[in-house]
Amino acid sequence: SFVPENVLHTRLFGGAPPDRNSIERIDAAWIHGRGHDTRFRKLRDATVAALGCGSVGAPVASTLARAGVGKLLLVDEQTLKGGNVGRHTLGVGAISEFKAMALARQIRATLPHIDVTCHVSTVEELLLHPDDPFAKVDLIVSVLGDWPAESLLDEWQVSHDDPVPIVYGWTEPHAAAGHAIVISSGEDRLRSGLDAYGTPNVIAVRWTDDTRRYEPACGAAFDPYGPVELGFVTSMISQAALDVIQGNVSSGTHRIWLARRRFVEAAGGLWSDEIRAIAPQALEGATIIERKWGRDTRNLAA
Repeated sequence: SFVPENVLHTRLFGGAPPDRNSIERIDAAWIHGRGHDTRFRKLRDATVAALGCGSVGAPVASTLARAGVGKLLLVDEQTLKGGNVGRHTLGVGAISEFKAMALARQIRATLPHIDVTCHVSTVEELLLHPDDPFAKVDLIVSVLGDWPAESLLDEWQVSHDDPVPIVYGWTEPHAAAGHAIVISSGEDRLRSGLDAYGTPNVIAVRWTDDTRRYEPACGAAFDPYGPVELGFVTSMISQAALDVIQGNVSSGTHRIWLARRRFVEAAGGLWSDEIRAIAPQALEGATIIERKWGRDTRNLAA
């Protein structure tokens, strides 16, 4: 039997008039560079362990994911507190959750093609674990700011015939300066630029007063800085990580971010003698200087 054309269309397509639909391409190559980023393949095949998921580590891990790093291993044992939220990638909905777990969930939701795993654990526990979860990663980014843990990591690295490259990063008070250290060869060591207590030989800013602040009641100490000034430091650390993956940086490289001089002085700081000797041309700040890590601070001007 003959079915009128309008009846057939209604049965097949419904009674609503046709409408246009937009189609979005969301494969990994398109998201990370719209198919034209020459770094994509190396980044997509890379596995990075991010040690520390705090106000420095979380932005770095998130940036590496957005840059296209294919696999992330997040390590942190702490939970998110309300006072962390203002300079953290996680929001108030993650308060009291383990940072590593919440950050892994956030990255998976935003970029589902990224393979993200996490460990709610100390780095020391993982380094001493017989399974050695760091042995097969391509890069470790450590922003722990914890000398006992990073000294063990330093020993772990040189114990391997083919050392896993490590980028160490930290901020100075008020985020007036930040540091990124690349160690990828057994000839270089993190400890070569530190004293016996883990204090760096080169500090960019000296302070006349104590920079630490303390929460009422519990007295927990913290450094007062916000996400804007911190962003320069996390970007530098992230760039160092990408440079390692791409093979564009040598072992023992030390990068130092210097904030604007006016910002530093307004916060109560002055450039250290070491920085004045290393980079007299950079004392207006708002710049990155690069040097050899562990160089003798008594001969900085040489």
